[in-house]
Amino acid sequence: MSLRDYFIAHAPAEPQPWFSPDMPPKPKRLSVSSFFHYDAAKREQLRCLCDFGEDSGYPIHRDVLEAERLISQSNDDCERWESDYVKQRCIQWPAAWADAVLAERLRGLPQ
Repeated sequence: MSLRDYFIAHAPAEPQPWFSPDMPPKPKRLSVSSFFHYDAAKREQLRCLCDFGEDSGYPIHRDVLEAERLISQSNDDCERWESDYVKQRCIQWPAAWADAVLAERLRGLPQ
């Protein structure tokens, strides 16, 4: 067993506040205002159309449906990323702790 393996096995159970796992950037959460840059009245009309849905009998513009689909997808992507962040924080933490301890020990050695 190497010294790094020892420190990995004895890392604190809870990751420290300074630790952040190595992950791709967090996806951007989209909203209706990301797609439509209208005045307040037009935005309210679009919000109402989105609230009524397809089976309400009101015509919905294709752009609104596409925006709704993209917003839903971006929300799903953000939720998946946040869930993966929690997992990766626990998985990557012991090795990061071991590397930090070894780096500190090496810094204390005479040159």
